[in-house]
Amino acid sequence: MAPQTRSQKPGTSTSEGKKVAARGAKRKEAEVEVGKAESSARGARQSDRKPAVKAAGAASASKGKQAAPKGKSKAKSKGTPMASFPYELDWKRIDARKHPFLYRPGRGEQGVFAVQPYKAELLPLWAFKDPATATRSSQDLEAAFERYLDAEDFVGADMCRKFIQMGFTRARRYANHAGGRKYVVPGGKEQLPRGAEDPVKAEAASIFSEVLARVKADERYTRLLQEFSERWADHTVPAPDELEGLGLLEPKPDADSGGDDHDDDGASDD
Repeated sequence: MAPQTRSQKPGTSTSEGKKVAARGAKRKEAEVEVGKAESSARGARQSDRKPAVKAAGAASASKGKQAAPKGKSKAKSKGTPMASFPYELDWKRIDARKHPFLYRPGRGEQGVFAVQPYKAELLPLWAFKDPATATRSSQDLEAAFERYLDAEDFVGADMCRKFIQMGFTRARRYANHAGGRKYVVPGGKEQLPRGAEDPVKAEAASIFSEVLARVKADERYTRLLQEFSERWADHTVPAPDELEGLGLLEPKPDADSGGDDHDDDGASDD
């Protein structure tokens, strides 16, 4: 009987060894294929997290995470700044809940009377006539703010913050200027002299100020603000004449639904 070699175990024929080796090779091939599949799946999931640029009219993702449509303005190297509210857009025909990427927080209260459907939802809640009215209004607006946060609707939450902030600034304006007229010429820079402070409006302003401090410090709000800013920082808002072709405008209303018919300079009125 021939002696066993080191490469062949006792009781194992050469043909059996080849079969074992073949099975091992197949297992390795299968492991490689599984690894490729897992890597491909991970890549797909990561790709899904990135904002895909799709043509207007494509279905938007849930909770306001909508993909921006392609437009000529996308070719620009820098996006529309978060601090620059795009007043030039036809906001009467824009549904910002459907197309949140068109929104920019701007400065202070900019756009508070323009952005729909939030203006229609929040304006009826806003009032600052006296402390009792300010208390009720600020509570209603804060409750709406919480609902928008629950839905992870940053635009709604930010618009609510603007109405609360405007409750403070407008009440302060009336506290400092009888009749609420602050400027010599509407839209101008020269201010009228302040009169004796109105204690009723001053207290109303204080009530809104306390609520404003809470909403601006809210952790969910600050997180959504950061996420919104990072998501759309590089996106340029389309030009007004591009909106129709991109399918971003609602049908023209039969009558004037009311736009930005209030003085809205975005500044703190005190």
